[in-house]
Amino acid sequence: MKLKWGILALAFLAFSCGPNEQEKQKIAKGEAVMAVHDEAMPKMGLLTKKRAELKEVVQQMKADTTHPFDSAFAENATEVMVQLQKASDSMMDWMHNYKYPADDVPFAEAIQYIDEQKAEIEAIRNQTDQVLEDAEKLLSTAQKAMEHESEEE
Repeated sequence: MKLKWGILALAFLAFSCGPNEQEKQKIAKGEAVMAVHDEAMPKMGLLTKKRAELKEVVQQMKADTTHPFDSAFAENATEVMVQLQKASDSMMDWMHNYKYPADDVPFAEAIQYIDEQKAEIEAIRNQTDQVLEDAEKLLSTAQKAMEHESEEE
């Protein structure tokens, strides 16, 4: 009988001394979510920077009376500026709303939530990367056009 109680006590101690496999899985998945966030977050400053650069280019184009205003470029730049802001807003909204599941949340529900959040933050990261690429292409096009115009003068 003492052996039985001893085994039960050891089993209880083993389970209570550290995270079980489900908890380890939940933690690992939560860390994966944060890894994606940590990859995307440093790019938030670039979103603001590229939006300001595009705005400046469009303003310069409007102010330049020596060349016709490129309204198509300005429209593209405006759309990319909107997308840059949306990417930034998406990250801020995600960060504001994300909450790692509490210990009392059932395992399956917690895993589903974490998986959904990972998909959402991956979409935000991809949105961020794409719009930064789009902005860089527009800025490069504008830079080449300005260099070409200054060569002609």
